[in-house]
Amino acid sequence: MSPFGTDLIYYKPWLFFIIIQTIGLTIFIMGMADNLNFYYRGKARSFRNNPSLGAMIKVFFNEILLQRQFFARGFFRWLNHILIFWGFLGLLSLSAIGVLLKIVPGDSAFFEFFTVGSGYLYYKFAGDLAGLMVLAGAAAALIGRFTTGPDSIDTRLTDTAALGFLLLLVLTGFLLEALRLAATPWAPAFEYSFVADFMAGLVAGRQVPGSLMTALWTFHATLTAAFVAYIPFSKMVHIFAAPAEIVINASEEELRGDLYGYLR
Repeated sequence: MSPFGTDLIYYKPWLFFIIIQTIGLTIFIMGMADNLNFYYRGKARSFRNNPSLGAMIKVFFNEILLQRQFFARGFFRWLNHILIFWGFLGLLSLSAIGVLLKIVPGDSAFFEFFTVGSGYLYYKFAGDLAGLMVLAGAAAALIGRFTTGPDSIDTRLTDTAALGFLLLLVLTGFLLEALRLAATPWAPAFEYSFVADFMAGLVAGRQVPGSLMTALWTFHATLTAAFVAYIPFSKMVHIFAAPAEIVINASEEELRGDLYGYLR
């Protein structure tokens, strides 16, 4: 069993996938390059002058990995952000592994580990866990936007759209995996896909047309490409830009000592 076993259950238009993902990735790169150019022209002096490696490491651990500034603003806001941040990075990492599995030789140790070895189980468990983190964080953030006053949270339409993108991506991903499991004789390995396995139980015994699964897969692939293209123009760009900006400015903050007390 492998992450690509669904090819035997329903048709996947891989040519369409390659085209749409290439378009999305191209727009993403162009948008990120524009953001990076703007940042470099206006804010990167401290990195070019006299960077402090110690300050960068401290800030990376506290503000990127643990996100202490968000925690200072409130536990639930921090929790929403940390769930989306870590969950999104987890899904991104798993997607990178999926791409590599399409490239590396079929007899390599890497390929065998993630397709027939224990790595496959880790892959499926990590995918459901990361997806559940994003789902919980995005849902909570969306609820907050509609239940919290405008003075307490930014409710811009573009940011709400990004959260909606995330919710649809995760939900369609879970649904696709659930339909795959429901169409396959149950095996103990399914338990590692704990969210999809639960959802599969809700549709067990029902015949799902292969054409419907192909349509859902195509929609999910298109949504993924659209979301990737949208990232540089939404608040989600901070997942990539904010860590670099915070670390680059660490030396300047250490000299000023007015933001991060632990750098004094």
